[in-house]
Amino acid sequence: MGKLGSIQSLRALAAWAVVLGHIGSQATTVLGKTDALGVFLYRATQSYVHAGVDLFFVISGFIIFIVTQAPRQTDRFRECADFTTKRALRIFPLFWITFFVTVLPQEAFQWWDWRTWWWQLTLVEPPINHGVAWTLVIELRFYFLVALLLILFRRRLSYGYAVLSLAIVASCGFAFYSGLPSSSFTSLHLTEFVMGVVVAALVSSQVRCFAKTAFLMGAVWMAASVGFLFKSAVPDFVGPYLAGGHYAIDTQTFRIFGFGIPSALMVYGLVALEMRNAIRIPRVMIAAGDASYSIYLWNTVILTVLAIAFGATGVPGLFAFYATTIASVAVVGWVSYRWIERPLIRIAHRVPWDRFPAKSSRSI
Repeated sequence: MGKLGSIQSLRALAAWAVVLGHIGSQATTVLGKTDALGVFLYRATQSYVHAGVDLFFVISGFIIFIVTQAPRQTDRFRECADFTTKRALRIFPLFWITFFVTVLPQEAFQWWDWRTWWWQLTLVEPPINHGVAWTLVIELRFYFLVALLLILFRRRLSYGYAVLSLAIVASCGFAFYSGLPSSSFTSLHLTEFVMGVVVAALVSSQVRCFAKTAFLMGAVWMAASVGFLFKSAVPDFVGPYLAGGHYAIDTQTFRIFGFGIPSALMVYGLVALEMRNAIRIPRVMIAAGDASYSIYLWNTVILTVLAIAFGATGVPGLFAFYATTIASVAVVGWVSYRWIERPLIRIAHRVPWDRFPAKSSRSI
C-alpha cells in the first residue's frame, strides 16, 4: 500500500488543530488578549487542540500496522532492527534540532545535570521545556511494543497485533480504574493506537463498506465532542492553563470516547473512500500532511518567538498575531520537511541491513 492522500490530509488536519490551539493559548496568556473575542477564541481552540493529538495517535497506529505487514528481512531480529532504525531516523533527528533550539536559551547554564538531559534527549521522560514532545514519549512506547511483536510473532503478525491490542486495552483500563500511578506504558492514549491498528486491519482485509457514513459520523461526533468540551467549562472558565481554569469533566477519559473513536471512524471512512477511488485528495492537503511532523515540532518555537516580538513591540491586533503565526509556521514547517525530514526519510529507506546475510530463524 503506497502513500495515501487520505492519511496525509488527516495528518495535516491534526497538525493544524494543534497549531491553532497553541496560537489561542499564546494570544491569551502571553499577549494578554483577554477581551471577549480573545477569551472566546482561546476557549474554542483549547477545546479542539486535544482532538488533533488524538487523531495523530490513531493515524500512527494505522501507519505502523501497514508498514509492518510485508517482512523485509529473513531474520526476526533484523526485521526488528530495520523497523526500529527507520522509526528512530524518523523521530529523533528533527526532535533533537527543535529540542536544542527550544531548550538551550532557557537552560544554557544547567548542563551539569546529565542524567536529566539524557532521559529527555532519548525521550525516556517528557522534555520539560519542549511541550509538544510528550506525545513522542507515548509514540515511542508503542514502537517499542511493536518491535517486540516483530520478534515474538513475526510469522503470525496479525495474531500478535490482536494479542498486543487486547493487552494494551486491558492494562490501560486496569491501571486507570485502579488508580495506579500514571505511566507512559499504561496511558489511555495507547488505546488510540489500537484503534488505528483495527482500522488498518479492516481496510487491509478489503473491508471498505459504509465508508461515507463512517466518515460523516466521525466528523459529526468529533464536532459534537468539541462543542461539549467547550460548554463543559465552569462558568468562570478562562482556560485549563490559566489560574483557576478547568473543565467540569474528566478530559482524559472523555478524549478517548469523544475524540479517539470518531478519529478512527474518520480515518476508516476517508481511507476506504480513497481506496474505492471515490474521492481525490487535493495536493495542498497532501503537502501539508507531508510537513505535519515539522509543523508540529516547530510550532511552539515559532509561537514563543512571535509572542515575545509582538509583546515587545506592542503590535496590536489578535488577527494579525494569528495570521503572522500561521504563515510563519507553514513556511518553517515546509522548509524543515524539505531540507531536514525528506533527506532523513531517504536515508532510512536505504538502511543496509540486506547487505549482510541473515541467519535462519524458526518461526514462532
